Amino acid sequence: MKAKRGFSLMEVIVVIAIMGVLSAILIPGVSSVQGYLMRSKNKIFLSELVMALESYKATYGFYPRCLKENCVNDSRDVAEPLFMSLSGRMPNGAELSPSEREKFNKKAVCFYEFHQENLKEEGPRHFLMDYSGNEHIFFVVKAKSESIIPESLIPHLSRSLLPQNVFRKNIICYTLSCNEKNAEPVVCWGH
Repeated sequence: MKAKRGFSLMEVIVVIAIMGVLSAILIPGVSSVQGYLMRSKNKIFLSELVMALESYKATYGFYPRCLKENCVNDSRDVAEPLFMSLSGRMPNGAELSPSEREKFNKKAVCFYEFHQENLKEEGPRHFLMDYSGNEHIFFVVKAKSESIIPESLIPHLSRSLLPQNVFRKNIICYTLSCNEKNAEPVVCWGH
């Protein structure tokens, strides 16, 4: 009769140790890739919003009136009027009433089709969110009388993160957090 041969306790411990070392090496790498992908997705989202705002301005000659010039506009404060201005409809999908069309989007043009994952409903109110779940998306619109956006309006952003001529742009859109520690903000700008 042959004796059954199995793994010794030492062999099992060595294999477990090797697996532990490999997972310690790979898990942070996967995590950083996920963070990079989330920032990329948010960058695309903000770029699309800026393009929609530029299209709105090209159509009507001004940015949506809910975005005040030379001040930081937090999306938590302007989400619903911004949604109606850019999508040409109500956040619940209904058409704009004649008075709402007059106020937000006269031609009811769809400049941007919002994704459900970028909208959060809290009772009767709706909020915009980036793909990280961050509800604070900031918009800064240059005043017509100004040649640049004052740096004091975007104290959250390090000058080293921005191109030299960004303050000469008409609009800057940014979000501060990607739910990561020490994450760089995601920034986009228009013409």
